[in-house]
Amino acid sequence: MPNRVIKESIKCSPQIDALTWFEEVVFYRLIVTADDYGCFDGRPIVIKNSLFPTKDSVTVKSIESALSHLASVGLIYRYESNGMPYLAFPSWERHQRVRNKHRKYPQPEENEAKKGLSANRCQMSANCQSESNPIRIQSESNPNPIQSIDFQEDDGLKRVCKTYEDSIGLMPRHVAAAAMSFIQAGLETDLVIRAIQLAAENNARTWSYVSAILRNCENKGITTLKAFEAESAAHKAKKSQPKKKSRWKEL
Repeated sequence: MPNRVIKESIKCSPQIDALTWFEEVVFYRLIVTADDYGCFDGRPIVIKNSLFPTKDSVTVKSIESALSHLASVGLIYRYESNGMPYLAFPSWERHQRVRNKHRKYPQPEENEAKKGLSANRCQMSANCQSESNPIRIQSESNPNPIQSIDFQEDDGLKRVCKTYEDSIGLMPRHVAAAAMSFIQAGLETDLVIRAIQLAAENNARTWSYVSAILRNCENKGITTLKAFEAESAAHKAKKSQPKKKSRWKEL
């Protein structure tokens, strides 16, 4: 199992602050237990035995309660495949590196697409439901929403969703949550849209490809489409320059 990344910003996360100490421990242990694509078996008894193999004091009921709260604040989401429950992290690919070529658990897209995002009607936070029932990230003990974004009111996010559907396909909610996290981190909406278009142009129609472009932009401090295009132009110009002959070859 590869090492996982936990960033310092997690200390100030309102979602983490909404958790109890036990729920936070469950969250961190899920991170180091999930497969390379951020998915895991969703059965509470399996999770209990995997996360706390030596602690008899931890009960299945406490695990179920923790999972429900983690899902309610948007830190995980739960889905089914062939009648079996699974869970996944909504922005896994933004924070962790995917190394394995094969999944250990079923891919959530097919299941989540049916109840996740459509391009034109979506209320979204880290989870997403139909237009008639907007969802907001909130804790059970605090009725005030921690964070809420409405695709119907935010034209930029609506354009991201529409571009993804036109270029790649129906946007699952875990992908939408990951895209939202890039925008909230400071990347311009048009830059996210351009990354999606590049994935289609290069015949690499996956969120992993889009995410790799956006992570590279973050690493280089690029936050706008204008800066991205300037950097791309400079890179192409550098590649087109003829290579200098080695002095050793001349001798």
